[in-house]
Amino acid sequence: MQWENRVSKKNSGLTGITVLLVALILLGGFQGLLLVAEREQCSLGSYIRSAQELELGESLIKAARKIKQRKPEQTVDIKTQTILYPGSEVANLAVTEVNDKLLGIYELKAKIITKSNNVTVFGNTFFPPGGKNDLIYQKDFFATQGVVGAALDKSITVKQGIVSPLLKSLDVTRYKKYHTLYLPTSDELEKFGLGNRLYYGMEHDGTYRIKPGSSITGNGMLIAEQSMELGDGCFNKGRIILLSGSGIIVGNNVNLSNVLLIAKKNISIGNDTIISGIIISGGKVTIGSNFKYEPTQRVLDSFASDIYYQ
Repeated sequence: MQWENRVSKKNSGLTGITVLLVALILLGGFQGLLLVAEREQCSLGSYIRSAQELELGESLIKAARKIKQRKPEQTVDIKTQTILYPGSEVANLAVTEVNDKLLGIYELKAKIITKSNNVTVFGNTFFPPGGKNDLIYQKDFFATQGVVGAALDKSITVKQGIVSPLLKSLDVTRYKKYHTLYLPTSDELEKFGLGNRLYYGMEHDGTYRIKPGSSITGNGMLIAEQSMELGDGCFNKGRIILLSGSGIIVGNNVNLSNVLLIAKKNISIGNDTIISGIIISGGKVTIGSNFKYEPTQRVLDSFASDIYYQ
């Protein structure tokens, strides 16, 4: 019996230790679950806050665009406050504008500033460099040093033999100050197209090339710091502004619609090519055989970018 009692007491002690260990394990697990829950709650709160900030910025840009549409002469300069949840944190809001007429960019910038975070949301509007009323856009075709090669249709009006103050003063490197994306590769153009944005770049060999047969879909403004070359058979579906700080080569059998084509120097257009839009050259334009040109002033109308954030 004594032996049995000793075993019983020993077993009782072991049982107590076991229970204590299980309790500690359960407590640790419970605390771990609480920590995970708190982290998830913080993560969810942060996600909700970020979504609120972006939605608020987008709403501010849209409201500012409507104000500008109704009153183009009015300067957008908005300052106000609101409360963000969760946390009831005060957010200072500001919307400002930059109108760079020379480059053809109107930028709205909405800032949401709190103690814990700063978010900036942008919305651009693109228009012809210098504005649609500049003298280089008053004819169907502008070429400082004239047009050579195949003859244009007699119905097409050409302005030539004069130097454009706009083209002379246009510094394409100034586009870098705006929130640009890199010029897309041909593969990127095929897969994703253009996203209503400003694209800028300078290639290592000085020429931005779009490979033959490429499809350019969507709207955008593509700025090449130096030369630009569109390979044979390229075509587009959308609204584009192509601007080169040097020259532009358009290959054979290219079909471009709704395009504003601007080069500070020469433009060369291949055989059997079709262009619908406006062509501007600070040098001379060389035209291949069977060139079909349909001038259209609608490419001088502005178009808006997607709203994006930083």
